[in-house]
Amino acid sequence: MVTKSTPPNQIGDTTSAFALSTFFPEKAQPWVEWMCKVGYKVANMCRLVDAMQSCLKKRQIEKAKQKS
Repeated sequence: MVTKSTPPNQIGDTTSAFALSTFFPEKAQPWVEWMCKVGYKVANMCRLVDAMQSCLKKRQIEKAKQKS
């Protein structure tokens, strides 16, 4: 997952080694990368990315409270 403000608020691994396109054959990778970029832009415009990030952060805080 790519976040607007990386390191401190980053969730997930954003290196190219973990990109979704790496699971596809080399010939299909450019198309998959393009679809992922378009999908991310649409999700970001609909504010789905921010909603998912805030949900994930809340869950991490709740898990940390339960452990202590």
